[in-house]
Amino acid sequence: PKPTIFVVSKNDFKKTRRFMMYLEKLEFNKILDKLTNFCATTQGKELSFNLKPSNQISVIQNLLQETREAINLSYRNGYPSFYAISDITIELKKLESIVHPAIMQYEKKERSKIYGKNDKAVVVTHAALIIENGSCNQYDALIVVTCSYDIQIARVMQRDNISEEKAKNIISHQMPNVERLKYADFIIDNSSNLDDLYKEVKRIHNLITQINYGEKHN
Repeated sequence: PKPTIFVVSKNDFKKTRRFMMYLEKLEFNKILDKLTNFCATTQGKELSFNLKPSNQISVIQNLLQETREAINLSYRNGYPSFYAISDITIELKKLESIVHPAIMQYEKKERSKIYGKNDKAVVVTHAALIIENGSCNQYDALIVVTCSYDIQIARVMQRDNISEEKAKNIISHQMPNVERLKYADFIIDNSSNLDDLYKEVKRIHNLITQINYGEKHN
């Protein structure tokens, strides 16, 4: 394989080196080892071992909030059992059956708040797997954001800091774009840059406003 070359400034190099020194003093690798021992599945062990720390307060706050929500769901619905299993597909389905209804209930509550202030409002919900789990039927229209497969792989690799193989594995569990587009009332092409994406979003917003979807929720 070709070598990967990273070009960084002197200041960036110093910050990175200082950050690595902090992790070494904290014995971060030992923490990961202990965490990995609590994982029952190969997927869990791999994810735990490859965890990366962050020094961005917004990222940390979001992760802590996700953890609190997961704990609350577990208290209410019980912990899924991972004992003596190597593939968590079935347990993931069980987890989705717990999480998705909770999300839908939260959505319904938030929509009611918005409609209470403006009964002609257009509410846009961003959600994953709404086609796969059938919840897309409750919406007046579906906006599908799409890009090429190669771009999708590259973005997942960059976002999660993972290999191409892992990125492809993640995407393999999602509905193919060609199938997802069959459900679309509106399509946003996200193959270019942020400026072009903004234009696409503005175009769809104008279309939705003209069609007056805000009057359909009743």
